[in-house]
Amino acid sequence: MQNQLETALPITAQFIGGTETNAVCARRLHEALGIRQMYAHWIKAQIERGGLVDNVDYVVFAEFSKNPQGGRPANEYALSLDAAKHVCMMSQTEKGKQIRMYFIGCEKRLRQAFDPTKVSRHEMAKWLVDAEEKIIELQGRNKALSGKAQALDTIAAADGRLCITSAAKALNMRPRDFFAWLRSNRWIYRRPGGAADVAYQEKIQRGLLEHKVTTVSRSDGTEKVVEQALVTPKGLAKLAEVFGAKRLPGMA
Repeated sequence: MQNQLETALPITAQFIGGTETNAVCARRLHEALGIRQMYAHWIKAQIERGGLVDNVDYVVFAEFSKNPQGGRPANEYALSLDAAKHVCMMSQTEKGKQIRMYFIGCEKRLRQAFDPTKVSRHEMAKWLVDAEEKIIELQGRNKALSGKAQALDTIAAADGRLCITSAAKALNMRPRDFFAWLRSNRWIYRRPGGAADVAYQEKIQRGLLEHKVTTVSRSDGTEKVVEQALVTPKGLAKLAEVFGAKRLPGMA
């Protein structure tokens, strides 16, 4: 049982509330507890029921790789060990008790792994340097995840495909600057003699853009083919992430 839990619920270091904290993935805890309720509903219910506080008991971030088909990325949660033990207690199941005892055992082993009274000055100095490097690494990861979360907030109101002008407004950009950036970065182009921008095939294959062709009837009875590049929710999320790191000339 111990070995199974170590594989299913590895303890990792997370930066929560400005402090390096031993934590566990909430999604893995959900699976280990054998919960049938959907993960997204379950974790929100545990936070409300347990009175868990963001950036104190857990940290949340947007995991873009969890939703390869496009749309909004999945929210992932890292729970501190104290919060994870509390969630286990609230489950009121035998599995919950076993997992809680596993977490308590992990804490004891982690405390015993470093006894400052039995460490030489050289080892202490090395440990401090390693700890500082780890904190810097976690700070960088936290900053990157925060940028993705801000990108997600930017597109929260966007639903479905958007024309390029509407996508520019969703990103708080001037449309002409947005069109220019998309052309210079090989998202869209204009065919020789064409009047409309079309999407590059590579961006279509990645699900970032869609190419729409519509036949419109003129008042004189003739028909006209209209081409239009549309930004998908996945594409808008990617653009919001890029522009969160790069401010282009003319951006609001």
